[in-house]
Amino acid sequence: MKKEKTISISEIKHNNRRMILEYLRKRHTLSRTDIVYDLHISFPTVIQNLQYLTELGVVDDSKRISNTGGRNAVAYTFLQNAKLAIGVDVAEFRIKAVLVNLAGEVVDIIRRDKKFCMEDDYLREIGRVVDEMVEKHQISADRLLGVGIAVPGIVDEEGEYVVYGGTMNFTGARKEQFTRYIKYPSRLLHDVYAAGCAEAWGNPEDDNVFYIMLNNTIGGSFRTGDSLYVGDTGKSGEIGHTMVETHEGRTCYCGRRGCLEVYCNAVQLAKHTDGKLDTFFDGIRNGDSRMEEILDEYLRYLAVAINNVRLLFNCKIVVGGYVGAYMELFKEKLIEHVNGLNPFGEDAAEYLLSCKYKVESTAAGAGIVFIDEYLYNI
Repeated sequence: MKKEKTISISEIKHNNRRMILEYLRKRHTLSRTDIVYDLHISFPTVIQNLQYLTELGVVDDSKRISNTGGRNAVAYTFLQNAKLAIGVDVAEFRIKAVLVNLAGEVVDIIRRDKKFCMEDDYLREIGRVVDEMVEKHQISADRLLGVGIAVPGIVDEEGEYVVYGGTMNFTGARKEQFTRYIKYPSRLLHDVYAAGCAEAWGNPEDDNVFYIMLNNTIGGSFRTGDSLYVGDTGKSGEIGHTMVETHEGRTCYCGRRGCLEVYCNAVQLAKHTDGKLDTFFDGIRNGDSRMEEILDEYLRYLAVAINNVRLLFNCKIVVGGYVGAYMELFKEKLIEHVNGLNPFGEDAAEYLLSCKYKVESTAAGAGIVFIDEYLYNI
């Protein structure tokens, strides 16, 4: 007979503490009685953990909740800016740094136009952007949890080097190169993994989710439960290289033809408006028939990929990235195309979701990795 796993006293204490902090994070301010009643945790346990979290500096107990029936209760408030993290998105023509707090909110964004290369001047610029963010917000070293560097390439499981970086020709680049001029704890992350972490933070109630990132390159990630599935060799979710056209289709940078990558990356829309994606979608808002025709062809290819994911994983699907941020402008049409492909008569409106992070999801996710780890281990 299989033995049930026993939970130690220390694990129970840790779980209670995380549960209390998570509840405070969602509700922001609560009394001790609120927490006892809502979470069904004993009063002494709540008091002990609130004291610990207050001493740690992530909860404030200096205010009071008005009570007309007697003495005002202590108001325990989640201090979302007690700790911060920085995420950096390394793209082909720019560097973007995002500051995120313990609530996963984007506090600030710094963008720097600079063409990517693995030379010292570019790597030094990454360090400058991070330093600028730290100085701008006067972040002390003990408040900054770390800096995540998201790159458009497959990174090894330990986050030490780029296994495949064909989009910008940087296969083999190592973490210490990207972090050479960063003075804080750092990690190297696949950009799609980072964006997937941001969406997992934004959609914690969905257990099984496939995230499609429609940036200037395309990627995907599959989250099941609390973890992202990376596959046997770390290449899970590479939806950009699934075929949506015959072998005589457009040529992809990988050398094959017909990959989703060359039909649905953001450039396929932005190239019609001088590289400006927002201008393209302004045309959609204004009923520009030419833009609508271009978008419809784009959505037909995207629908093929979405339908394939649904058939394989039977899960929720989030469309994000640069294009996904505009999904409310084309969601109905996309659903129509997907429904026309599904053999089981499923309605895509039930499982096709808009992304929660519409601004710099990749950079935000690279920072959220540190936030999530800190809150989990608190």
